[in-house]
Amino acid sequence: MYVIYIMRRTQLYLPEKTLEILKKEATETKRSVSEIVRETLDKRLRERKDSPASFLVEMALRAERLGYGGPGDLAEKHDEYLYGKKSPKWGYLYKNKKKTK
Repeated sequence: MYVIYIMRRTQLYLPEKTLEILKKEATETKRSVSEIVRETLDKRLRERKDSPASFLVEMALRAERLGYGGPGDLAEKHDEYLYGKKSPKWGYLYKNKKKTK
């Protein structure tokens, strides 16, 4: 089974030293700088499985692989999905935070 990911072009501003290290790594491993950056970011984000944001990213990736779109109001109500009543997993964090204030 093959998984096809939709890639979007982006631009990053990196310190010169970081870019030098990335280029050296790319040369040594015969991979592109982009591939190393994607792999590093992916690993870092997967390590944060306990965060509401990573939960939302994982939901979006799963939905994309299955051909589903997200809620139409996700952009404007993302806090509610992450922390509020619309969050299936993390809503309790938002509710508890509101009660303690």
